[in-house]
Amino acid sequence: MRALSPRLSLTASFVNPCRCLCDIGTDHAYLPIWLVSHGVASRAIAADVRQGPLDNAAQNVTKAGLEDKIELRLSDGLDRIMPGEAQEIVMAGMGGILISEIMGKAEWLRDEAFHLVLQPQSHQHILRSFLTSAGFRIEREKVCRESKRFYTAMGVRFEGEPEEHPEGYEYYGELLCCKDSLSGTYLEALAARLRENGSRMRTAEPSEAEKLIRIGDIIDTLIEQ
Repeated sequence: MRALSPRLSLTASFVNPCRCLCDIGTDHAYLPIWLVSHGVASRAIAADVRQGPLDNAAQNVTKAGLEDKIELRLSDGLDRIMPGEAQEIVMAGMGGILISEIMGKAEWLRDEAFHLVLQPQSHQHILRSFLTSAGFRIEREKVCRESKRFYTAMGVRFEGEPEEHPEGYEYYGELLCCKDSLSGTYLEALAARLRENGSRMRTAEPSEAEKLIRIGDIIDTLIEQ
């Protein structure tokens, strides 16, 4: 069986043991194959919006001998996933804006029975803002590095009430709780990038520029505590 990449390994580590897992944007179905093979999920739904990736996934599922445990489904986000079919729902390898849009369309996710594992490739701050304003709680986050790039994953559950957070939370989330060197390195790079972006925007968007610079400073201060 194919070993998972560092990014998918991180994502897999957030999945709780369950009767059924749903992997949205499954691509080659590497993640559900690994989770079912290792007994984390008894069965899985591997969904993708395109037929091409599902055809690749079908070959891999057959090769793993898991046709009776992994169902392939053509679905635009969660459109063809029934409420209650899966307890663990994974959305990995897509942008934070797209994840927010998919979640926003699936009102049934607003139930503490579902645990979501999210691995946004970009716009993490937009995803965190959506989650906290929509009543979801980010239970934990972690960082990994793959091919010189950082990736973040988070475990999320609906709590019911929008959460109030300090300024800048949408950028650092729960990563400050990790207390590992890689998360620290990631946050330091993030703070530097925010200040750099802010400096470039001073003329065109002065208020947004000052905000980014201020949040970069906030992150540096929190790292040192």
